[in-house]
Amino acid sequence: MRATSTANALMLDNQAVAAFVGEIASMLANVATTAVYATDGATVWEQQLQADAPAAIECAPPAITDLKEPVKRALGRGHFAYDFPLCSDSAPGYTFTCVIYSLDPPSLAAVNLCISPMLKCLTRQIDVDTVLTAPAVKSRVIDPDEVLSRQLDDIGSSAANVESLQRTVDACRATHSMACIAIVLPARKVATYSAGDGFRGKSLRDLAARLMPGLQKNRRVMSVRITLPDGSKSRVVCAPVLGRQNAINGMVFVVDAELKPAYSTVVRHIAGKIAAAEHTMAIDSALLNRVELVSLMQTTLAQQPTLTHSFIYFDIDRMHTVNDAFGYCGGDRALASFERILRDSAGANDSLAHLGGDRYALFLPGASGDTAMAKGEQVLRLLSEESIDDDAKSIRLSASAGIVDTEAAKKGAEDLLILAEVAARGAQDRGGNQCALFQDIDSSIIQRRSDVDKVGFLQMALIENRFELYAQHIEAINADSTRKFELLARLDDGINGNSSPAQFLSAAERYQLMAALDRWVINSALSSIAGADNTLEVSLTTFCINVSAQSLQDDSFIDFIESRIAETGLPPDILCFELTETSLVRYIDRAQRFVHRLQRLGCQVALDDFGTGYSSFAYLKTLPMNYLKIDGTFVRDVLESNLSKTIVSAVTDIATVI
Repeated sequence: MRATSTANALMLDNQAVAAFVGEIASMLANVATTAVYATDGATVWEQQLQADAPAAIECAPPAITDLKEPVKRALGRGHFAYDFPLCSDSAPGYTFTCVIYSLDPPSLAAVNLCISPMLKCLTRQIDVDTVLTAPAVKSRVIDPDEVLSRQLDDIGSSAANVESLQRTVDACRATHSMACIAIVLPARKVATYSAGDGFRGKSLRDLAARLMPGLQKNRRVMSVRITLPDGSKSRVVCAPVLGRQNAINGMVFVVDAELKPAYSTVVRHIAGKIAAAEHTMAIDSALLNRVELVSLMQTTLAQQPTLTHSFIYFDIDRMHTVNDAFGYCGGDRALASFERILRDSAGANDSLAHLGGDRYALFLPGASGDTAMAKGEQVLRLLSEESIDDDAKSIRLSASAGIVDTEAAKKGAEDLLILAEVAARGAQDRGGNQCALFQDIDSSIIQRRSDVDKVGFLQMALIENRFELYAQHIEAINADSTRKFELLARLDDGINGNSSPAQFLSAAERYQLMAALDRWVINSALSSIAGADNTLEVSLTTFCINVSAQSLQDDSFIDFIESRIAETGLPPDILCFELTETSLVRYIDRAQRFVHRLQRLGCQVALDDFGTGYSSFAYLKTLPMNYLKIDGTFVRDVLESNLSKTIVSAVTDIATVI
């Protein structure tokens, strides 16, 4: 692996990129080389995965450096390059390239479909690196158009649903400080909004009904004056969501006393994105969406815990081939055929759902896995008799199905859905047009899928500054001791409020984001402390900051700390950096350099979770610590356990000496 930089190129976090590329390599067969190229063709990052590939060939950047769409290139000698634009707001124009060595290379559409979630993660990583690892870190003002662009990507994804629409209106209102923004899609029975006091769902639906005649007449963005239910005057700008044959499927509108020019852009872009994504959304009101299905399954599992319930996940095979051959109209015909077969095959108590794109689900309460298998095979048999054709060509339809029941997997609703999806992918890998019953699949697959979902949310939280710092008071036994606080990061998930680190650390550690999170904590903490009103009180307080093992491996991390202390002008002795015993011993050489440099700066250093690591005292002679923090497992039962009491006493004696 090598990383290079030019005057205009971005220096990526190699550990984070390597984690994403490792996932990509696990999804595709015969990946020989991966690389990231800058706009001038310079190599920013490169890794050769098959050094011994037959007739190995040098990877080269695409001829067009500012790609707009994915491209497949034949390099010769059985090597094919797949180029994907990384549409980063912070560093536009970058390209990710993977080279596959194969006599039967996959199609560009198949590769794109497989790795697109990881490409989004890689794109966001560029934004994270730009924001958090710049030489001179400053508070970043988020461009409103940048936030809108990301939220529109959420709408445009194959998983677009009511939740993504709600996130979009919430973000738009917060970013543009508008009084109210709403999305109304009558055909989907969707009316989602974000508004201040005085706005209610019914009044907004009534307003949408009043606006509809004007939209049907003009079929474009329009602005009108209205009187609100409380009698106050306001203005509305609205845009139609146009469907096929220019039919109006709904609208997006903003209500505010003063209409800013940006509002027209917002409603027009959101409406256009929804219209473009309509073919991936569950328009048929007879079908549930993903959120509604999970809610129904959770209710059923809670009310009937002793019964066996089954779930079938359907994925239509080679849908990209249908779209390429017949356009989206042909794709819509294929979806309509499959929905008809599903409705005809479903029992009276079964629930149907459209999960987005070419993915559907059937929930069978009270049914065994064998019953679900028979039902799934029936659906696939009926679908195999359908085809999409015209005068020149014909494509016969097929699908793959994954089946799971609650006897085989004692999981919640969301996990059952993921298990069934994993089984369906296995069926597709074996050629498609078949059912696969979930057996004992490695639980790490489920964790990986969950982490991929979390890592994107985590990257966006870093970019948009959605983390918050909490100061936990450290009570001193000695009343004369300096006041101390440990600074802890919490993440606002937008639904349940602030969540603990346990909710996101798995993804952050797996995808090498801990170093970026550490930088955010230090940057935010030092800025907040430096801006405090009472400088005397601050100078008499110690603030403890945790440092991850990933940051210890980053040679530039100590430079970052030193530059931030210099920029903020804080006295270094009020800062205490905590290292876990395990990470310190594992990376002892780096830890020695890190600790010695911190102490030369005047900072304090604490050894966290002492007693749970390798428990060797030799390093304490070469790494004098300011504090030892005894792990909680020894402290909790210190009054009941003589062993814990002895251990705590011994550690206290050691701490007193050093």
